[in-house]
Amino acid sequence: MRRETKSMQNIKRMCVCSMLEPDEVLHRSALVMQVYRDVVWMTSRKAKILKEDFFEDSFGRNLDTALAYLLEFAPSEKKQEFESRVANLFETKRLVDLIDSAILL
Repeated sequence: MRRETKSMQNIKRMCVCSMLEPDEVLHRSALVMQVYRDVVWMTSRKAKILKEDFFEDSFGRNLDTALAYLLEFAPSEKKQEFESRVANLFETKRLVDLIDSAILL
């Protein structure tokens, strides 16, 4: 027979105190982790595409040159698109960090 770890014992005790079914908590946790992995994967992919679209293709992988161009010379539409995409990435990163902190509790 397999011995139950202290962590699992603590989780079961917390479930009993909160009147939750441990199997249901496990199932829901697995669903959250599935979504979490997808979000992290998509965020990494979006960051790579953003880097390719705004930096590598146009500026030969020089971040300083790309940012200087966007700040000084780029048409406002291009700046707005860049700002929107970066803001989206930061919002997603904030949500991933929030999930990370909840997982580590």
